[in-house]
Amino acid sequence: MPSFPYDRDFLPLLKVGDYVYFQGQGRSLAPKNGEGGVFQVQMLEPIQPYMIDTLQISGALPTSVTALAANGSVNDRTGVIPQSTINNILQLDNNVFAQYRVTLLDDILFQLLMPGAGNPLYSTPNASTYIQNPLAPHKSKVQITTAPGTDSLIWANSSNVDLAAGIAGQTPTRHSRIVGLNIQCSGATNVFLGDASAAGGTAATSANSELAFSFSAADWTSLGRDSLPQDLYFNSGVVCQQSAAVTTNITVIVEEDDAAIFSGEVVDRSKAIVNNNAEFFVLEDLSPAMRIINPLSVAQSSARVIFAGFQYVLGNRVTPPAGIRPTQIPIASVTHSGPVNVGTASI
Repeated sequence: MPSFPYDRDFLPLLKVGDYVYFQGQGRSLAPKNGEGGVFQVQMLEPIQPYMIDTLQISGALPTSVTALAANGSVNDRTGVIPQSTINNILQLDNNVFAQYRVTLLDDILFQLLMPGAGNPLYSTPNASTYIQNPLAPHKSKVQITTAPGTDSLIWANSSNVDLAAGIAGQTPTRHSRIVGLNIQCSGATNVFLGDASAAGGTAATSANSELAFSFSAADWTSLGRDSLPQDLYFNSGVVCQQSAAVTTNITVIVEEDDAAIFSGEVVDRSKAIVNNNAEFFVLEDLSPAMRIINPLSVAQSSARVIFAGFQYVLGNRVTPPAGIRPTQIPIASVTHSGPVNVGTASI
């Protein structure tokens, strides 16, 4: 029996001898009279992982622009990187198709698009779908030198309308929690951390703070994930104040949830490993187009992705034995709009 695409473990969808059906139009496998074809897998081999920084692809960003701007501003996304360009990265030999899984190294939205028109691929009628990096960590640092007054912003949570742009009234905002913290002060002080959403500029006072640390002299503290509250979420961001006018450096590692899935409710990190949904298929020269979007409230100078997978060498068009139904590959959603027949079965 074949495997199943999108398994948690990345496994070959097919084995040698399995039958596969396409509705796509590769070069040597071009369907006749609008119909697809059934082929038998002759050979299987892995595609070893390789990394691409999508911002370095020619034409991805306007001339002289080298980074993705903060979400909601000009240049917060690439243009549609066309199929013709993506083919330089993903195109296969004749009689070959591939099962790819993409891993995101940077906290980006990775969108697969229809060749040509740039319409979303693998989306619902009301919402576009994206490959995302769940619970992505980010580092931020601030130095404060004044006694209590107004909050100093350490991290502003990301908000991205693209995640549900087709659903009226939806602008998902990520929640965050602190998974790493370092505080270094030059003298005695109390350090207060608060949620930026509270009390309009006074969220980090002693009365409103979420976390507090006391230092009796020049000192420092460094805490990791296991030493910090696992269920303390910041709805809008992390701000700070201190009780005395000393020089204090505060560094946080903030882990943002995936607003489309978790909404700040995941405490067990293992539940967030959902990259099994990041699979797509390429048939010969039939690749999707792509777009990269920055979901963060800060600019990003790289948008790195790793491609890896399996490639399958196919034999000639065949008729499968009676009772054998070929595995269907969703290349159809790229090029085909109606049902076709495979033997006596309608697909």
